[in-house]
Amino acid sequence: MLENNGGRPDKKYFIISDDQGDSILSRFYSISRFYSIGNTKNSLSKYIDILEGRMPDDFIPIANDPSGNILCVGIRNEYCENIFFWDHEQENDDADMSNMYFLAKNIYEFLDSLRDSVD
Repeated sequence: MLENNGGRPDKKYFIISDDQGDSILSRFYSISRFYSIGNTKNSLSKYIDILEGRMPDDFIPIANDPSGNILCVGIRNEYCENIFFWDHEQENDDADMSNMYFLAKNIYEFLDSLRDSVD
């Protein structure tokens, strides 16, 4: 994220799970705006604020799909560096893992899994 400061990858399709199917990566959030004042439309800090108390504390949002679901990275414990898909349609009051789907061990594995189209 630091190297590219957010943005849209060339390949954007990924598999959530066999049951959930595919999704599309809309954009990674901008990290440079994390400490800035001004246009924060796609900033990491905006999404951290929006999702506080809604997603488990061991994660931070890093990207979204067109439906408002969030891709996030684990920042602590057994989830550290893992990439997960947070499904807002299955959100509950507990901010637990019930609406989260494991995607990859780290950001590099996730980026390598992106495809040009749906199979």
